Amino acid sequence: MNLKTLREKTIITVNNKNRNLYQSDIHSYLVDNSIDISLPQYCDIENKKLMPTREMLKLICLKLVCQPLDIYSRKELDLIHCLGEEKKEINTVYNVHFALPKEVGKNMSEMLKVCGYDSLKEWGKECIDRLEMEYKVKLLEVSNDKR
Repeated sequence: MNLKTLREKTIITVNNKNRNLYQSDIHSYLVDNSIDISLPQYCDIENKKLMPTREMLKLICLKLVCQPLDIYSRKELDLIHCLGEEKKEINTVYNVHFALPKEVGKNMSEMLKVCGYDSLKEWGKECIDRLEMEYKVKLLEVSNDKR
């Protein structure tokens, strides 16, 4: 469900009358809680043109009585580090580059698709997993030969 839909489904009581929550209600709530944001900026957040900060998202969720994953996907939340998980180290990837024969390169996408891989990265990960298993087997063989 998106932010706008959640907001529109939220009912509040104003002057003894029930009504839906407006964008201006959430904007005022954010401003009252020391968030420096204009109403047009909040509208952009609701229309997914901008992402909220962690602090904004916490307050929005409090106001709407929901969780961040009710509003945004895991991938979107990871962009603003709102899942409460520890930040990943930046340099955890080792880049490898190699050349392929032209014919293989031309057909790579088709080959991956036919073999059930969604991406080159997925295929590469499986190749590395196989290499690690082969490496462990070879290490065991070498250690057994030394005995």
